[in-house]
This record gives sequence, C-alpha cells and structure tokens, in this order.
Amino acid sequence: HEVIGSIGSDSIFMVCHESPSGGAKHNFARLVEHALLLPDRYYAFSDQDDVWDTDRLAVGIKLLKEYESRLGDKVPLLVFSDSQVVDEDLKVISTSFMKAEKLDPFAVESFNRLIIQNVGQGCTFLFNRALLELAAPVPGSARMHDHWLILVASAFGKILYVDRPLLSYRQHSNNVVGAAGYGFFRALARACKRGQE
Repeated sequence: HEVIGSIGSDSIFMVCHESPSGGAKHNFARLVEHALLLPDRYYAFSDQDDVWDTDRLAVGIKLLKEYESRLGDKVPLLVFSDSQVVDEDLKVISTSFMKAEKLDPFAVESFNRLIIQNVGQGCTFLFNRALLELAAPVPGSARMHDHWLILVASAFGKILYVDRPLLSYRQHSNNVVGAAGYGFFRALARACKRGQE
C-alpha cells in the first residue's frame, strides 16, 4: 500500500477494501466491476508476483485493435498467450505453461470443451471494453473469474491466442491454483467428481 502510494502517478490508483473478499475469484470480480467505471478501452489481469515481458501489452493491444478494425469495437475480444513458468527466484521451470500443462490453446474454438476446461491462463488475458461490459459482473457461481470471461468471449465474441510466452508465471511451492497438471482429462475428472457431489 505504501509503495504504490509513494509512486505518486495519476495513472495509478488503488481500490481499497476493509474486509477480505474471499479469494482470487472474488478479488478479480470486484476489479472487473470497478473497471466498468473507467473510460479505458483495454484491460488486463495482473497477478502481483508475475513478471510481464516488456511487449506484453503492446502485442495484445495491437491484436485487439487489428480485430476491432475488422469486426468493429462492439465485438467482445479476448487475447491470451503462453507463459513461462518460473520459481520464486525467477529460475525457469518450464519455457511453456501450455506444453507443461498439456493444454490445447485451440480448444477455445469449442465452447463445450471450454465449459469443462479453461485453457487460457487468466494472468495472460487482455480484453476489450465490449467483453468487459458483457461479462461484468462475474457471477458468484462462476468457477473462476478468468474462466467466466473466456466463456463469455467464446459464446459472444472472438478469442485470439499468441503462441509465445508474454510473461513469467511465478509458481510458488504453496500455490493453490497453478501449474499442477490442468490437462483435459484431469479437468474432465474434476467436472465428473463435482457432478457426483
């Protein structure tokens, strides 16, 4: 809080809440709703300990603008990319999150498959205003905030994939959600297990 406050930039502002929101999904859901109050055209999720490549936003925004010029800015668009997995000290564990997790980025072309398995890593997401307006607020029944956004983009817009890492995803030894075998069959097993509960 003090570090951000000491920067003194008009382009940085803090959204403070007195009470805990209940985890990552609820924190990002609050931010999605808050973003509706902003005039910006493009939005990105950011986990505080990941390290973005210097061209992460430039690559994503260029792609969004290219597709908005073709399809119009009222079409919901979402860009995601690969990432490299690093440890707490930024030592590379895997050069490709997608390969390490056996994820098929082109599964986004099947809404039915996306219902079972989110193949996009939320920390790599960049999306336009049209998607924000359609996806907010994130419903409490959504599995995760990023899963909800990619489902909405799949159903009503277009999803674009950048086939290279644009950030370093820091994998801590105590991560609750992370690089831990999120392949299709594991996702299917989790969905079946939930259905039996």
